[in-house]
This record gives sequence, C-alpha cells and structure tokens, in this order.
Amino acid sequence: MSYAKQFALLGALLGLLAPAGLFAYALVRGGQPDPLLVFLVMAGGGVLCLGGAGMMIGRREDALAESNARLKALSELLAQQSITDPLTGVANRRAFDAELTKEAARCERYRTSFSLVMLDLDHFKSLNDSYGHVAGDDVLKFVAVSLETQKRRGDSIARYGGEEFSVILPHTTLKDASRWAERTRMAICLASANTVAGPLSVTASFGVATFVPGQMTASQLVLAADKALYAAKAAGRNCVQPPAHSAASMIPPS
Repeated sequence: MSYAKQFALLGALLGLLAPAGLFAYALVRGGQPDPLLVFLVMAGGGVLCLGGAGMMIGRREDALAESNARLKALSELLAQQSITDPLTGVANRRAFDAELTKEAARCERYRTSFSLVMLDLDHFKSLNDSYGHVAGDDVLKFVAVSLETQKRRGDSIARYGGEEFSVILPHTTLKDASRWAERTRMAICLASANTVAGPLSVTASFGVATFVPGQMTASQLVLAADKALYAAKAAGRNCVQPPAHSAASMIPPS
C-alpha cells in the first residue's frame, strides 16, 4: 500500500474516533449530550486526526531530508574522489586535463599566457626495486607535499601519471616558471622522504613551457613541456629545462 493511501486510511480512522466516542457517551448517559461537550469531543477528534497525520508526515519528511542530505554528501564525496589521486591527495590526470583546457581557453580569450611545469622523479623504478613499492608510495606522497608547499595561490598541482607530476602556473612567464621549478627542485633534493625503509633522498627532473595564445593549443603546450622534461633527463637529470627554443635559458642543477 502506498504512503498516500496509508495516511488517508489513518486519517479516516482517527476521524471516526470523535463521533464514535460521542455515540458511546450518549448510549451510556441515555440522553442528548451537552453541546459544549459535543464541541470539545469533535475538536479533540480533529486535533487527534490532523495532529497524528501531520506528525507522521513530518517524520516522513524528516527522514526524506536526512536521506537527501546523506545522498548529497555521498555525491560530493564521489565527485571529489573522481578528480583526486587517492595516493597523494593532489588532483588526478582527469582534473588536470579539465583545468588545463579551462586555463588555455581563458588565456585565449584575454590574450594572456600561463606556464606548465612537468616533473618526473629520477630513477624511481630503481628506488621501487631496492626499497619496495610501499617506500615508493611514501616518496610520491613526499613529492606531493613538497609541491603543495611551493604552490602559490591559484596554482594547480596534479599527479600526471606514475611518478610524473604537473603544475599549472597562471599568469607566469617562462622565466618565472623556471625559477619556481628550480626552487621546487631544490626543496625536493635537499630534503629526505620519510618512508617505511627509512629516510630516502630523491631528485626530480623538470620541463617548463609557456602557453602563447594564438600560437599553440593546450595539447601542444603539454607536448612542449614533456619534451623539455626529456631534455632535462638527457642533460643529466635533477635539473630544470625550458623548451628547446629556449635552451639558452636552461637552469643547470646546483
């Protein structure tokens, strides 16, 4: 039976209580009841009927509101999890792609530029082989925290995949982005990651590229930063490398 039919039946039953009580009273007294008593009985029956039905409807609405609140919280949690890397807590590749597309569109519209930094941990496979994947996970968490520490307001950090991270730097020139990458590189290599295998030193290679509106797409920007990253690997690792056309501004490792 539907809830609407249940409430209708309950209301009808409660509504019968008042006249039934009045009829029983008349049988007992053997005469006509007092008009004031009739009013009080009928009013009492109405209060019981409507009050009981209202209370049940209210409880139903409270339960529905609570259920909706739980569903909303779960939906928000799932939405957050869908764009967050579960290991490091930073944004995942899906969130990075969306943010990069949005930033590129904004810069195209306002004819401004932004920079992209791609970084990859050096010799990470060897680290996993030597100390285990749990220690490797601890290193990835350490790098994510290091990036968050260096992040400025408005910057976007993401785990691009595996041991590779990406950072979107709005309103940042190639020169300033290279300086940011160098500070971050130093912060990573001068500190030690606390892992299950003990403190471990780690370094990273950085590739930097800048988006120029009207001259490249978001995908081409990623390709330029990725090529710069491979150039940093080829240059000996643990360094910052801008795009090939800006090789003169390369920042060597300290």
